[in-house]
Amino acid sequence: MRVAELRAGGLVDELSPLSVEGTIGARTHLVAQVERLALPPSMPTSRVRPVHRVLGAVSGKSEITLERSELEVNNQVVLSGSASAASPAKTS
Repeated sequence: MRVAELRAGGLVDELSPLSVEGTIGARTHLVAQVERLALPPSMPTSRVRPVHRVLGAVSGKSEITLERSELEVNNQVVLSGSASAASPAKTS
């Protein structure tokens, strides 16, 4: 069986490095990583009183191994960011 090597990289949103590398064959092993992917601001869905707003980034690594019918996946995710107080809800 022929084994192929894969190595690719780029940027997500022009800022966050993304890479995928590994081998594809009788035993396939791939590792994908993204660093400092910006998260859009999010607000809690509470309509009564928003408590905080979260800003930040995510970094992650996914390692996938497939050998015959056995699949092994290991995912690591790191969230970094800050929470800021929201302005009090205005009453009319």
